Amino acid sequence: MRYGLLCALLALGACSLSADYHGTTYACQDNGVCPGGYTCVDQRCLPDGPTPATCATAVATGDNHACAIRSDGTAWCWGRNSHGELGDGSTTDRVSPVEVTAMSLPKLTAISGGGEHTCAIGADHSVWCWGRN
Repeated sequence: MRYGLLCALLALGACSLSADYHGTTYACQDNGVCPGGYTCVDQRCLPDGPTPATCATAVATGDNHACAIRSDGTAWCWGRNSHGELGDGSTTDRVSPVEVTAMSLPKLTAISGGGEHTCAIGADHSVWCWGRN
């Protein structure tokens, strides 16, 4: 999977540009139509969720997944999820970001992806990990 484009865009502060599972970005068609699951905003196709106006403050990648911390301190992950590395309480692969909800996390400040796991640091300096032990 190619997450380099997304990571570079997020690092540059492109708060509302999104990429799909394969790193493809979408522009709206002339009539404002986007692929399914996307809505046209400012001539860009943005995913219907999470809310696209929120900026990422940190981004991390594992072997086959990626995660971001939004400016509200929530973590969102996408990609392969065979060992729960996305933290949504399932092992379902996701092509769009899903919020990490398997634990009651504090607001997060940093995130790191591993081979089949993800770890994050809370604003309270706590450490949280999910995925393959």
